Amino acid sequence: MARKLLAWSALVLTFAASLATAQTAPRNIGPATQVQPHPVTGGFELPNGWRITPAGRSVGTTGDMVLKILPAPDGKALIADHAGYLPHGLTVIDPVSRKVVQEIKLRSSWLGLSWSPDGKALYVSGGNASGGVAARAPVYVFAYANGRLSSEPVGQFDETRPADQVWWSGIAQHPTKPVLYAANRGVDEHPTYVAVFDVKTHALLSRIPVEISPYELVLSKDASRLFVSNWSSGSVSVIDTNSNKVIANLRVGANPNDMTLASDGRLFVACSADNTVHVIDTKTLRVVERLSTTLTPLAPEGATPDALRIDQKRNILYVANADNNDVAVIDIKNRAHSEVMGFIPTGWYPSALALSDGGTALYVGAGKGEAAYPDSKGPHSPLPGEVPSP
Repeated sequence: MARKLLAWSALVLTFAASLATAQTAPRNIGPATQVQPHPVTGGFELPNGWRITPAGRSVGTTGDMVLKILPAPDGKALIADHAGYLPHGLTVIDPVSRKVVQEIKLRSSWLGLSWSPDGKALYVSGGNASGGVAARAPVYVFAYANGRLSSEPVGQFDETRPADQVWWSGIAQHPTKPVLYAANRGVDEHPTYVAVFDVKTHALLSRIPVEISPYELVLSKDASRLFVSNWSSGSVSVIDTNSNKVIANLRVGANPNDMTLASDGRLFVACSADNTVHVIDTKTLRVVERLSTTLTPLAPEGATPDALRIDQKRNILYVANADNNDVAVIDIKNRAHSEVMGFIPTGWYPSALALSDGGTALYVGAGKGEAAYPDSKGPHSPLPGEVPSP
């Protein structure tokens, strides 16, 4: 069994006007063979018979399943959150040297990263630790200065409900109020809520009911509305941040996950189970466009768009297609009609995106890495051994 399912890396792509393409040897396309996974020029043959030929270059190794990469407000760091089978934690990358400069282990984490308005604190979702009060997963607080995080959390936010009912996901701090929003995605098929915490006292102020499996949170430009992607409901809840009440539930595609806001107020929502990105006008609260992220127009479901980033200067939307091993590049200048420009080949299962250097560097978290490795403890091993060198 391929070991690389449990050991991944982050990939950086740098480009300006043109997109990079990898040069690889041709291969015969036909029936499956007994050929084992192996390196090829510019990439790797995967266990499923597919080939990855990532553009750009690898800049560092994180834990498995990178769920989010968030640049620091001062431009001196990028924080990657990984929350897969291996131990969870944070990886700090220097955008100048493009090297990993810090690694922090966490008992559990999941997706959520958000900066305080002054850029001196990073909030990190603790995911779900379950197993009782002793294993409770909080929302962590890390101090930040000059490209480094504190080696340990300096604070945390806790729910009062049983640990096995809480799974922290997306988080966001209001820019002008001392309030932190944290989505509890829950652990079953029932609707859950967004928790509201006091940033100063860390007290739980209220719970805002939303739909099923809230995933990511995004505030509108003026922070008067909070948008919540509800993974299992195929919807986006809209919360009025003055009253902390849901004012609308907007229907989008299947499994809405990551969201990003354009400077003109359009909210882009990745829907991983139907190959789409839905576009919401945050003023009218209407879906105004539905973008396809597939390589061909009639492709079946399976591209799995799961991460978004916008180059605001160039009006370009980047969409990570996890199961197609690529990033779609979409021109969004025309509000009436966005246009797919092309695709960038990536590592295995791109699951997180970030832009730095004024939009000229695109960082891609490859959730399953860039190659496959054997399990040194055998195919039925419940715990992985050390990853051998490629």
